[in-house]
Amino acid sequence: MIDIYVSSIEKVGLEELSNILFSKRIECQIYENKSCLKKGIEKGYNIKIFNLDKLEFKEKVWNLLSQVLNVKCGYVISDDYKGCILNWPDVFTESKCANKLLF
Repeated sequence: MIDIYVSSIEKVGLEELSNILFSKRIECQIYENKSCLKKGIEKGYNIKIFNLDKLEFKEKVWNLLSQVLNVKCGYVISDDYKGCILNWPDVFTESKCANKLLF
């Protein structure tokens, strides 16, 4: 499972976002949330994505969400990484792990 958190100023409702992801055959659960930050309250989503390899995430999910929600960053929790989505090794950046196997 890939668990992402994004904030958005776009007025995309839960129903609309669900329909968009469904039309692209993305298996997921979507939750609306509010984040209370020093700069104010942000509307956002927690999206749990099932049955999708991390190598397909950028093309199938992130490019779509960045357009629909006008997001530029987010937070991700996956089996191999937790943190800023744009620093996700092998998805958005090259892994710096010295123990990475090369085939």
